[in-house]
Amino acid sequence: DSRGNVVIPFIYDDLYYFWDDDEGIFSYVLNGKGGYIDTNGCRLTKPVYDDCWGHHLGYARVRKGKGYGMVDNSGNEVIPCGYDYVDYIGKKRFAVKKDGMYSLAAEGGKLLSGFVCDSIENSYRAERAFPVWVEIALYQYIPECVGSC
Repeated sequence: DSRGNVVIPFIYDDLYYFWDDDEGIFSYVLNGKGGYIDTNGCRLTKPVYDDCWGHHLGYARVRKGKGYGMVDNSGNEVIPCGYDYVDYIGKKRFAVKKDGMYSLAAEGGKLLSGFVCDSIENSYRAERAFPVWVEIALYQYIPECVGSC
C-alpha cells in the first residue's frame, strides 16, 4: 500500500492488473493455475483456471481446459465453464457458444434460447436498455424480455 505495507503476499507466480479493469480485481497464477484476488489480498477464487481475463461491468471470462465460463466480482462462477466461447452482453445476460452456434444465457447458467443463432452481440448504438442483435439469416432486434431468438 502507500505506507509500504505488504497487502498481497509474495506467493504468486504472476499477478496481473488489467489496464481497463474498472473493478479493482487482479488475476493471479499459483502453481500454474489462475484465479482472482482483490486489492486487499483476499482470494476471490481458488486457483483452478487455465486462463483469466479482466473484469468489466462485474464479470470476467475464464477458461478451464477447453471450456469457457464467466465469474462475477465475488468470484462466483455464474456461467459454468464448458462452452466454446462466452461473452457478457449486458443486463445479466450472456452469449454462450457451443458447436458453432450461440444461445442467450442468464446469470446462473440458465439458457434462454436454443443454440440457434449464428452470432449474438451487444449494440451500443440502439436506444433501448438491452439492445442485442442476433444473426440467423438476417439481423433482428431482441427486446429486453427476450425468451428465444
